[in-house]
Amino acid sequence: MSDNNEIKNLLNAILKNQLDTNNRLDSIESDVASVKTDISSVQTDISSMKTEQKRHGDMLTQLIDIGGKTSTKVSDVDTKLDKVGDDVDHISNWLDKYDEDMEYTKGKISEHDSFITQVKRIK
Repeated sequence: MSDNNEIKNLLNAILKNQLDTNNRLDSIESDVASVKTDISSVQTDISSMKTEQKRHGDMLTQLIDIGGKTSTKVSDVDTKLDKVGDDVDHISNWLDKYDEDMEYTKGKISEHDSFITQVKRIK
């Protein structure tokens, strides 16, 4: 009987050990499934981040294009303003010359009036 008890105890120990091993395997399988889920979630997050990064890159490219176009337009406006400034200077010079001509003409008219007045006195 003692052999039977030893065999029984040995079988119980083996079964208990097998049960513990099975429980650990179940726990490991559960952990592996959880890690796989986490990896899938991380891959999804990485994919989303790559999409967002591409979108941001596209937006930066658009901003750079807009900046370049704006710079070109500002340069064009500066060129036009320089031309307007040149035109204003030209008109200002023309008006100064016109004023000089008007003063000269007034002087000539005054001389002419004086001459006519002298001629009238002589008659």
